[in-house]
Amino acid sequence: MNSRQFAIIYFVFCLNCACFGEDSSPNDIRRRVVCIWETFDADCGQNNVVLIVEALLGRMRNGSGCSIDLGSAESPCFADIRLFAERKCAGRRRCSFKPIDDNLQLVPGNCSRRVEKFMLVTYRCQAVYSADSETCLTNRSLVVTSSSGYLSNTVTEELGKGSSLCPWRFQPGEGQTVTLTLLDFGVWQDRGERSRPYTCRIYARIRHLQPNSFADIPICAGDERESHVQSTATAIEVLMTTQGNQSPADKAYFLIRFQTHLFTFFNLGD
Repeated sequence: MNSRQFAIIYFVFCLNCACFGEDSSPNDIRRRVVCIWETFDADCGQNNVVLIVEALLGRMRNGSGCSIDLGSAESPCFADIRLFAERKCAGRRRCSFKPIDDNLQLVPGNCSRRVEKFMLVTYRCQAVYSADSETCLTNRSLVVTSSSGYLSNTVTEELGKGSSLCPWRFQPGEGQTVTLTLLDFGVWQDRGERSRPYTCRIYARIRHLQPNSFADIPICAGDERESHVQSTATAIEVLMTTQGNQSPADKAYFLIRFQTHLFTFFNLGD
């Protein structure tokens, strides 16, 4: 069985069972079916942002809850629209969008144009690091005290934390390494422009704090949703770029996942 066949079987299973209600499981996974005339909306409150797990646009012959014209018998079909949904929603506290969009016609899938479709979105409310007990003071960094988590440019835009005036600071202990990974939610809209050579839309900068360190290292938007940024065993600061008065449609949203690893060195003998 290939991956597409498995995805279709999963799609059929979910459409024929009660797995689309908002789930109150500990990891806050939520699934919604959105009919073509409806609006998808999510609200994750003040301490979280929306993280899209999966987004599909397609149709089954029954079980969706949407009163659509069944027309002729069709095989299960869908298109993966996760990048589109992320550009509309991910990284925000709250968001909404409709499944009717001309750009969705460009997404490869196995549904014919005449098939009436609905949208299946699976998402979770992801907690992001905000140093709630800390006050952001000009020209003073905020030390990240968690061993793992997510930095969000939404927090920087709202509170100033993580900006060039109040950057995030990582101080690995002895034998520790901090790994940073970019989750880029602007890939869908910006991919064509990003593919041009020597173009860097700067999301953030990494500043090494040891003596004689090099210039700040930019974290650039790219054409991949997830990319490794850096692993370091020395103190660094992360300076998130603010986007000022850009319209919501033009703003880029992203997360930087951080993870502290402990390395143990073994003596292999004399």
